[in-house]
Amino acid sequence: MRRRDALRTGGVLLGTALAGCTLHPPTVADIVIDNRVHADRTVTITVTRLRDGERVLAETVDLTSSGRTTFHDPITESGDYRVSVVVADGPSGTYTWTVPQRADPAQLTIIVRSDSISFNTVDQ
Repeated sequence: MRRRDALRTGGVLLGTALAGCTLHPPTVADIVIDNRVHADRTVTITVTRLRDGERVLAETVDLTSSGRTTFHDPITESGDYRVSVVVADGPSGTYTWTVPQRADPAQLTIIVRSDSISFNTVDQ
């Protein structure tokens, strides 16, 4: 009986010790730029972490007519980020994105139209 009690207690202690290891997985976030214009577009995106001003993404991409591009995991920690988008010979926009600590990846979809840019967060 003592052996069973020891094994039971050991299992409980081990489970308790490891319980916090999976509660807070790393935060990741994807960014998608979707060109809704029937023309090729050159888009520059800059993402800055507001806490310390660090630029976590700065890219210029050429999107085909009705094309899209995805940046996988440029954001790896929760917090507030400023997302700036400039379309060559087109609109520009800025968005403050609060990325929460979460198990599933967050996603920001940026929709480029001929005269505007919109920002939509997506729960995955």
